Amino acid sequence: MMTKITRDEHLSVSGTSRVGEVEIPPAALRSVWGDPIEGDGYKVTGEYTFSLAGLTYTVYDFKCTKSYSDRAELESDDFWNETEPQRFSIGGRSRSRFSVGNFKEELLASVSRYYRQ
Repeated sequence: MMTKITRDEHLSVSGTSRVGEVEIPPAALRSVWGDPIEGDGYKVTGEYTFSLAGLTYTVYDFKCTKSYSDRAELESDDFWNETEPQRFSIGGRSRSRFSVGNFKEELLASVSRYYRQ
C-alpha cells in the first residue's frame, strides 16, 4: 500500500494547533520518516511536518521527556529510540474529525511495516 502522506519540513505550520493525539513508537517514526526536526528543547524535543490532501499536520512530543519535567520517564534521546508506543500530539489547522482521523490512519499505516520486522 502506498502511503498518501508526505513529509515536508518546508511547510508553514503557522496557525496550527493541537487537534489530536496518536500513540506510536518513536523508533518507528524515525525508521520510516527519518529524524525529527529539533523542537524548542523544552516542551518539544522533536517534530515532524506532514501533508495529506492539501492539509498540513505536525506530530510532536509535547511535554513527554525529562527536558520538560523530571517526572517524565525518559530523557530525550531515550524517548526517540523507544520501541514501545508513546503519546504524540497532532497539530493542524483542520479540526474535522474525519480529516484528523484520516491523517492518523495514514500515519499508522505508514509505519505498519516497522511492526512486521
